[in-house]
Amino acid sequence: MHDIYGDEIPYYIQKGYRRVALGSPQITNEDALAMALSKFAGTDIKIHLMGNVRFKYLANFPIHSADTAGWARTGGFGLIRYWNPEKKGINKTDRIYLQERIKGGPVGNTVYSTYQYRSELDKFLWKTFNLTYYDLIGPTGQANKQLVNTYYYAQLEDIITDIHRQKGFKT
Repeated sequence: MHDIYGDEIPYYIQKGYRRVALGSPQITNEDALAMALSKFAGTDIKIHLMGNVRFKYLANFPIHSADTAGWARTGGFGLIRYWNPEKKGINKTDRIYLQERIKGGPVGNTVYSTYQYRSELDKFLWKTFNLTYYDLIGPTGQANKQLVNTYYYAQLEDIITDIHRQKGFKT
């Protein structure tokens, strides 16, 4: 469904759907998502969030499942995601630009060469995948970046499930 403000949500509730895929471009912030989900309160309908795996959405709302093509797309931009156990806070995600195209890379990402936890990341890559930084860059590195990003999302699934259990969300 796409229209969180119109009649779609009441329609699916009235028709007795047990699962709804929510993929609205209208969900631009936590308030919009909270408003949409409040309409499902008390229905036991499981929500699948399409194309959106923002940590704050998944951790703070009773989203049953989600999907993204981010594991492939972000690798195409020279980025990997890393669950950094050393990072403070509940969201330990780091987006690391591997500097294979443009120095500095996309705005808002950590740059590999100056990454504070580069040594820990390198150890993780080697221990988990038997890969080095050089295995991730260049024309042959795309599949390896996708592998690393897929692993991150598999980790994230377990992490979010634990957070939901702690918050008492139905899993």
